[in-house]
This record gives sequence, C-alpha cells and structure tokens, in this order.
Amino acid sequence: MKQLLQDSSAFSVMLFTLMFLLIISKIPDNYRVNVFGMEYKLKKVDMLLDVKADSTAPAEEKSSGSLSRNSYHLAGSLFAILRSGEAEKDAVSLAATKISCPMPDVPKIENAENLKNFFQAMKSAGSKKVRIAHYGDSGIEGDNISSDLRKNLQAKFGGNGVGIVGITPVDIQFRTTTNVKFSPDWKTASIRPTENPAKLPIGINGYVYQPIPNSWVSYEASGRYNVKSFALAKIFYVSDKKFSVKYSFDNKPDVTVELKASPIPAEFVLDSKGKARIVKITVVNPAKTYFYGVSLEETNGIYVDNFPLRGITGQTLKDIDPAILKNFNKLLNYKLIILNFGLNVVDKNAEQKDFVWYENLMASVISQYKETFPEASFLLVSVQDMTKNNGTDERVIKLVDSQRKIANKAGIAFFDLYKAMGGKNSLLDWVEKGLAAKGEVHLKLDGYKKLSELIFNGLMDASNTVK
Repeated sequence: MKQLLQDSSAFSVMLFTLMFLLIISKIPDNYRVNVFGMEYKLKKVDMLLDVKADSTAPAEEKSSGSLSRNSYHLAGSLFAILRSGEAEKDAVSLAATKISCPMPDVPKIENAENLKNFFQAMKSAGSKKVRIAHYGDSGIEGDNISSDLRKNLQAKFGGNGVGIVGITPVDIQFRTTTNVKFSPDWKTASIRPTENPAKLPIGINGYVYQPIPNSWVSYEASGRYNVKSFALAKIFYVSDKKFSVKYSFDNKPDVTVELKASPIPAEFVLDSKGKARIVKITVVNPAKTYFYGVSLEETNGIYVDNFPLRGITGQTLKDIDPAILKNFNKLLNYKLIILNFGLNVVDKNAEQKDFVWYENLMASVISQYKETFPEASFLLVSVQDMTKNNGTDERVIKLVDSQRKIANKAGIAFFDLYKAMGGKNSLLDWVEKGLAAKGEVHLKLDGYKKLSELIFNGLMDASNTVK
C-alpha cells in the first residue's frame, strides 16, 4: 500500500508538470505581462523543438526592445518575471542544477607572453585594484561571461563589486549581477552609427548619458555571482559647470553633494561607510553634464568591467575619442583589455569569402588602443562556434583564422574559443548538453558560464608559464 501511494504521488507530480508545461507552451509569442509595475515580453516556448528539424541560425537581434533574446526561451522569460523581489532567489536555487559537460583539453592562450603586464599586476591585487575591461558584442550582454570571470578572479585574488555599470543599459531585464532602474528622461547615445546624431562625447563603455533636472538611477546588487554588496559608488562624468546630486545608500535619507566642473572625464566617489546593497543617485541641477556610468566596488583586488555593445563587430571602438580614453585610463589604470567579438562579423556578411577587410580594420583598432592604454595587456577572444544548416558555419572557421592573424599582427594574446568549445560542430554537442538551444546564436546561462571557465582556465594556465 505504501509503495502504491508513493507511485501515485509521483505520477500526480509528473501529470501536473506536464499540464503546466502544456499551458505555458500555449502562450503566444511576444505576449506581454505586467509584473511589479514593469512590462515584459515573453518568448513562445516550443516543447517539441528538440525533435523538429533544425532551422537555419537566425540573424542576431538588431533592436533592444524585448526581454527575450532567443537563447533564453522559457527559462529566460520566467527568470525575468522573478527578478523583482525575493522570489528570484528561491527560483534560482531550485533551478541552478549542475550540468555535466565533458570538455576537450583547453587550448593554451597563444602569444601568452604578451599578457606579462597583467600577470605582474595580478600579483599586487592584494594591495591595489587591478582592472579589466571586457568589450564584446551581445554575447556578453547581461554580464554574461564577465560575471563568472569576475567571480573566479575575485575568489582567487580579492575584490568585491561588479565594477562599471551604465546608466540606461539595454540589457537590464536579463542582467544577472545588478538590478538597474532609472527615470525615462535620460538622453542616451552610443558608438552604434545611428545612435549618436548629436555627436555627444562617448565614454569608455561606448555610451554617454545626458540628464535633465531630477533624472535618477539606482543600482542594487542582485546577490548572484557573489555580487552581494559594495562600499563605494564612483560616478564618472564631464560638466561645464559645477552641479549637485542627491544620493542614498540602502534607502536611507538623501545626502546632497556638489560636483566640480570638469571638461575631461572625472570621478566623484560616494562612500557608504560600510557595506551597501542599493544606491540611488538623483541629478539635481545639471548644467551641460554628461555621465558615463557608475562603478560599484569595495576592497582591493580584481574588477572586471562588462562593456557589451550590441550589434557591432568591434571596429567602431575606434570612434571613441582617444583623449577621452586616456583620461579614463588615468582614473582606472586598466591592466587587461579583452576583445570578445565575432557574432556580428559572421552574421552580417553572408557572402564574404574571407575576412581580410576585418583583419585590417581590427588591427587599426588594436593599434590605437595599445597606444591609449600603454600599460595594459590585450587578449583577443575568437568567435564561438555558430551553426548553419545543421553544422558549423564555414565562415566561423575562416573568421577564427583571421582573428588569429589579427592578434599575431598586433602582437597581442589570442584565445581560440571555437577550439576550446570542441571545434567543428561543437555547438551541436552543447545543445545536447543543455548549454545552448537549437538553431540559436546565443547560449544559455550555463553555456556562458562554461565559456567563462574556459577563458579563466586559459588565463590561469598562462599565468603559471609566463615569467
């Protein structure tokens, strides 16, 4: 009788789960829901996706209006709904199952001797802050890859805090480490060709944000990826006149401070005098003032600044004024700059037989950045595997070869992420292991975690061999 009851209970649970999934699968594509005053758009879930014939990999998204990037499917939609409030923590703890995916031996970082400056700086992370700028396309949106790289580096070398976050980031609905809210009256421009008609001065993260009186932004540490608190909030800005901001940590009474005029990028440090989880900043009376983001940080150690630039190939980085970059470097003193592009190079060049044009453009970008950040090491991370017609897109193989040539010509380190994933057709294996979704450009969260581990392990291996 006891066994019969147990079997009946198990069957009931299975039946309920199946009914729930069937109901969810009937939600139409782009169905809108309102949760805690915020509107989200859900992605249609196809329960039979894994048994249907493969479809051609879709072009990368070119607009930023919806929550659902293709890679997230049901998990991404549910995660977005649960982001507000404590429900997220419970859901994440239940859903975060360890995925076993045997990987090939991680290839060594090529030209690793060019990372010597960074490895030397790592040794002093206990007594100073060592900063990394992680540039990439939409593959690093949501703090993907950066978040796990940061977590692993900070666990080993110290540091606490997520680093620089923009004022109006386009990925706030699936950013995993920081909950960002802002008033709708900020004017935002970026290095994307059509997004800066007024030619505003772009900052180090590829963006610039212009407030009006009482524009505000708030940041909350999500508690995920060990991002639980911070002590300092550093505001980066330029302004033709002095102006005031109000700020509060953890919803305490506002404090008003005056920031000096500065024609070049400057920082103003807000100190919580302890550990804080939330900071809200309101611009009281801006003159001609531009903001470039806020850095959330604390102790000495390593900080990884996540700079995602949706839809670009990397070549437009040259459009950031080198003088602005040099002033940022005086404030931040970067020791490693990671360039993590390639999805859009393949996606937007369907008829390209080679990528010589891209080699020349990126070599020029890297040359400019090496001059601008003379003490930084550089690491070029290749494009990941991408599929077309149920196999690796042959353009990926050609692009990886071109990216290797770019690194060799520029004299910087190179990490073959395509090979690290397993090489030809490896993305199909990642789909089987639950790290990616069939027919998608972007990976699942566990897939990005695995990519980050591959890069981290490559760096640690190289640090043990480079003297």
